[in-house]
Amino acid sequence: MPMGGKKYNLQIRGNIYSKQQDLRTQFTQEVQGVCKGDYEILSIETKEVTDSGYKKPLVEGDFICK
Repeated sequence: MPMGGKKYNLQIRGNIYSKQQDLRTQFTQEVQGVCKGDYEILSIETKEVTDSGYKKPLVEGDFICK
């Protein structure tokens, strides 16, 4: 989600079989795809959300394309 300028917020939610480390890797890959070059990850946070009674991992963070 664009936040103005070259700053973005990205949220990736996995399923019940996803691992936090896999989602963090996917987060970095998505950032590289958006920025197409140099970037800086400002924050990255791992959480769990409950959906339909199941806990699912979530990774959310902000980044800037340079």
